[in-house]
Amino acid sequence: MRMTTLGVFLASAGAAISPTAHGQSDEHSVARQWNEITLESIRNDFARPVVHARNLFHNSAGMWDAWACFESGPTPWLFAEDELAAGDLEAARREAISYAAYRILRHRFAESPGFEEMAPQYDALMVELGYDPAYTETVGNDPAAIGNRIAQTYILFGEQDNANERNDYANQWYRPVNLPIYPEEPGNLLQRPNRWQPIGFEEFIDQSGNVIEGGVPPFLGPEWGSVTPFSLRPEQRTTNQRDGRNWDLYLDPGSPPLIGTDRELEYLEGFEQVLVWSSHLDTEDGVQIDASPNAIGNADLPTDPADFDGFYDYFAGG
Repeated sequence: MRMTTLGVFLASAGAAISPTAHGQSDEHSVARQWNEITLESIRNDFARPVVHARNLFHNSAGMWDAWACFESGPTPWLFAEDELAAGDLEAARREAISYAAYRILRHRFAESPGFEEMAPQYDALMVELGYDPAYTETVGNDPAAIGNRIAQTYILFGEQDNANERNDYANQWYRPVNLPIYPEEPGNLLQRPNRWQPIGFEEFIDQSGNVIEGGVPPFLGPEWGSVTPFSLRPEQRTTNQRDGRNWDLYLDPGSPPLIGTDRELEYLEGFEQVLVWSSHLDTEDGVQIDASPNAIGNADLPTDPADFDGFYDYFAGG
């Protein structure tokens, strides 16, 4: 095991540990602790679900590979090396898992707005577990080098899985066909109601609380059907064509209701329903709903939209 000898680093890193990011070492496995700190990293990053689904996938798979590579039975997901010897199997696994997760997180969140807050926590957890964060060797079969090598494998994999990580996951081909709508300005220049319209803001606060001055947030993930997936099979992928380009989509539910089709009424009703039911969120309307078992609580919910009108009070709610 690689043990740090930097007493000053130990003290300063220990002080930086956030109790919300990970639990005590004797209560949870190292995999659990690194997963918790991954979730904390996501909370401190931009709100971009497809990116973070990939981060959780790669970090979890990297930890699995670090666990699986020390015996012949389990099959690693990406890291393909012959069975590696370990004197103390569980200790080797803990160490390899920690180095793999540590390196992946420091790489993936290096440009995150929360990196200055999270980086000391990554270091602190390594020190708490008894490992040296400064050890970067990838050659050899000691558990730390193996963990670093696994992280390196996933970092290189992430450069060619079609997520466009190198360019901060920017859309490469998708462009909106509608001009943005600016809520503070009257009117709307919408031309094609069946297509997505961007929204322009003077100041935009994302779901993680990050303030973004000005600009138009992009469509999130329109090209991610081409990103190497987790737990999705090739036969579940549909390739659609538009404007001479292929667009991959997994578990395609088919087209939604659209204007100018035989489902136009369904589109209009859904559009109207969003407006009406959003008004039910007004705390000043005084309407209350009894959802107890003696009232609506035990009722069978309708599954066919044709039955919605007879079940819900459209304008009063509930």
